[in-house]
Amino acid sequence: MTTSTRRIFTRHPQRLPSLESLFGWQSQYERMIRWHNQLKQDPSLDMLLTFFLNCYALRDWLINSNALAATIIDGEINNNLAMRLCRDLCNRSKHLVIDRRPSIDANLVITREYRGASRPPGIVVLAGGVKSDLHELAHQCIVFWQDTLSANGLHLPWVA
Repeated sequence: MTTSTRRIFTRHPQRLPSLESLFGWQSQYERMIRWHNQLKQDPSLDMLLTFFLNCYALRDWLINSNALAATIIDGEINNNLAMRLCRDLCNRSKHLVIDRRPSIDANLVITREYRGASRPPGIVVLAGGVKSDLHELAHQCIVFWQDTLSANGLHLPWVA
């Protein structure tokens, strides 16, 4: 278990911090982990898309709380297939159409995959000629953030 020193993040020194941003990027990291944990109870597409929205949002939280520069984060994301897919899934779920610079494929397809009578169908994304299981992709995104944050000297918050 890693301990983390937390600093309360305030946008305006005269005001109390807003609950959703109480501890800056750590708040968003913890929220992303909680959504990932919810996938174990509810593996639906809605939960997957909610996870990917919160996962990619961590990028903005890190930049806006001055924890990491956009050039560092974007360089890491651009070198990671899972996070590039995460970006496209996030943008597609928010806007229906990706009309500006997709990371992988503006015309990605999310579909169910039959896996035999003894297993439930999987949910996969077809993008750029590659098929990826969305649950495995979610796990890969968590690993990406853990590795990227640690490599840049940011301590991971403890999450129950």
